[in-house]
Amino acid sequence: MSVTARHDFDAAIAGMTARGYAVVQSGRNGETRLAYFDTDRDVGVLTEIVYLAPEERAKFEAMKGKRV
Repeated sequence: MSVTARHDFDAAIAGMTARGYAVVQSGRNGETRLAYFDTDRDVGVLTEIVYLAPEERAKFEAMKGKRV
């Protein structure tokens, strides 16, 4: 899940922990923030929640449609 505002990131983290999911790893790079939750029992994978800082989001948008 990608969120577009820092307060949405905080709300998403709170929502996942309220549902009983544990954060197994989290981090930040500048203003970009991420967290991984152990959702294996329900969906078979970890779930990532990420807030991309506006300049990081712009980089990904610029890469769309370009061949690497």
